[in-house]
Amino acid sequence: MNDSIKRTIRRALLRRGLRIYSVNKFGLDVESDVRKFVAGEFRTIFDVGANTGQSAIRFGEAFPTSDIYSFEPVPDTFETLKRNTASNPRLHAFQCAMGAKPDRAKIYLGDVSQKNSMVAETGKSVEVEVKTIDGFCEENGIKGIDFLKIDVEGFEFAVLDGAAKMLDGHVKFIYCECALSPSVEEPHIELTELQERLSPDFVAACFYPEAFSYGSCYGNALFMHRSLVPR
Repeated sequence: MNDSIKRTIRRALLRRGLRIYSVNKFGLDVESDVRKFVAGEFRTIFDVGANTGQSAIRFGEAFPTSDIYSFEPVPDTFETLKRNTASNPRLHAFQCAMGAKPDRAKIYLGDVSQKNSMVAETGKSVEVEVKTIDGFCEENGIKGIDFLKIDVEGFEFAVLDGAAKMLDGHVKFIYCECALSPSVEEPHIELTELQERLSPDFVAACFYPEAFSYGSCYGNALFMHRSLVPR
């Protein structure tokens, strides 16, 4: 394909809001990025804060031989998660939150299910079961987590506290929602706080922006275990 045809295609796509990128470009697609560091397929993926299964379905397509464990505590949202993931036997849905210790706790309901939060008190709430990642792994014979995704609207540190044993050499990647700067309106933890919490065992590999809201840019940060860093 000559350069003139390439430019024509690019202009046509741009008019439709689309752009072509090389699959080798880093920072666009987390599934492609982690493959650059680890050969072979992942065996175990945890989706903490699964909502209706958006990430679980995406990961299932990218890593078809992986077992994906999705955790969603809110009853109505969990029922939708089960329906959306029922066709894939490798997607396993569990109705619970993950935290620092086994417990019962309130989760506050946002105007959309993606904003349900254990920390942002909105008035309306439901009581849910809370487990720990360490406890769940012990109960189910899970020895390692290749990819740990966390999206829990400000409850991230509690999730990490409940995963202390697994984080000690048994987790390869952490993919966690966070913000680049503080926001009163959004309960996301800051990237610098997350980096300090995970150091020195994990290093920041990339940041994937999602939105700019209330004066703060937020998205997902990818951390990798230090042992995986190319030398």
